[in-house]
Amino acid sequence: MVPVAHFAAGMVPPFVVTAALLPTKKRWLLYAPIVITFCGFWSLVPDIPVFFARKFHGDELRWFMHERIGNLFFLHKALDQLGEIGGVWGLVLVVTMYFGIILAYVLYIRALLNELDRDRALIRALSMRSGGASKGQ
Repeated sequence: MVPVAHFAAGMVPPFVVTAALLPTKKRWLLYAPIVITFCGFWSLVPDIPVFFARKFHGDELRWFMHERIGNLFFLHKALDQLGEIGGVWGLVLVVTMYFGIILAYVLYIRALLNELDRDRALIRALSMRSGGASKGQ
């Protein structure tokens, strides 16, 4: 499977956790992009020996990383057995997840600004009320 598909497969679990936690844990939105990106790169770790195959006995290291412990990296071995598919869909999935995170940020900031506007309006209304009562006395 192509690297972008592995990256997308690594991004999916933390993205789903983020979507589940977001209604209750707004602060998770601060850490979500970092965790999601880290997990995407974590899924690519077994492919690192491919780049160093001619040095440092890359064949043995590649066998170990892919065959022995490959599924620890977001099912890397299982995805490799699917063949060379998923490149375009992986890219679409990666872009969609990052777009989802950006959209969540926009909605969160918009909710904060609406809350701030309500607080300002309440303060203004209370100050006018107390200001009018003190003038009348």
